[in-house]
Amino acid sequence: MHDEIPPSTVPENVKLSLLNFPNDQEFIQVFIKDMKEAIIDCGRFLDLERLDGVTVGYDFGAALESVDLGYESTVATQYTNNGDVIAVAKAMNVLRDGIVMSHVVYNGNIIAPLVDSSHEHHLDALHIISHEFGHVAELKWRDEAMPGLMLKSSEGDWAENMLLQTAIVAWEEYAACRMTGMIGDREALKQRYSQEFDKSAGHSLQRAKQKIKEYRTHGDIGKLLVEAGEPISMPFKMAGYMMGHLDAIEDSTPLEELCPLYAKTHLTTFIPKLFAALRTIWDERELGKGVAIFAPLSALLKEAYLAAGVELIPQGEGRGYYINVPFTAATMPNGEADMAIINLRKQLGFD
Repeated sequence: MHDEIPPSTVPENVKLSLLNFPNDQEFIQVFIKDMKEAIIDCGRFLDLERLDGVTVGYDFGAALESVDLGYESTVATQYTNNGDVIAVAKAMNVLRDGIVMSHVVYNGNIIAPLVDSSHEHHLDALHIISHEFGHVAELKWRDEAMPGLMLKSSEGDWAENMLLQTAIVAWEEYAACRMTGMIGDREALKQRYSQEFDKSAGHSLQRAKQKIKEYRTHGDIGKLLVEAGEPISMPFKMAGYMMGHLDAIEDSTPLEELCPLYAKTHLTTFIPKLFAALRTIWDERELGKGVAIFAPLSALLKEAYLAAGVELIPQGEGRGYYINVPFTAATMPNGEADMAIINLRKQLGFD
């Protein structure tokens, strides 16, 4: 007796839009058929009730810009492109009749191998497609668990919101990878996610300290938090991908073995704690804890900022944070020479 195929959760009114495709009608027709099947099939093991639509474009930026968000935003169409990681798909939050939905955009150049099962990147295309739909399922959980949080203007302290949003990003990638890690070449994905995390971890501290050196000249705290925050937080995001995939395929390979650069960094203090925190959120996500479920992640990120040389000091209820950037040779433009001058000024009572 065969198990019945579960019904798809994809809404009946979901539309597939194609932009800037090559002038090849045969390819287009096959792609439409295969992509629609992939969407429906993903809806059989993921809750895609919040899927608004799917757009595939050969000009990724133009495809993102083509989506009607339903609200004003200057950042919604931005995507990761930092020289190390380039996004090839994005699940965009949109507003439809007062409900937060997700419109998924794919780079057609990357998922075109979907139509050819013998293509070396066919499994990659399948994984990318399913991974973004993992974000759609995660969106529904988070919006129901934390009503009114999504698309809400940030209130309170900027630094606190920054920590929360960074924590959520790490969780989003963990959840999406854990839900879809069985789709694609599991071992190849394991190696790719591990290598991307390892690369990010390997240069995290050096790049953060360079941004602190630049801060010594420009003196803009907001700019510092953004520019140093990227190399500080990126390893946590990349770890989310890697850890979610490892848990999905039930792989317990030691991280130091997978990631030799990481093994030599200060992040060995933080990443095991991140792993534990993400697993706890996964296990407790249906317990109604609200946004407080991310508090351990935010606290861990604050520790990571401190380790890099940026101290976020809470000033009491509703008073935000004081940002302290202690002088060290590693964060001064001229290193030990600058520290010698600072120490001399202290000895002479000038500071």
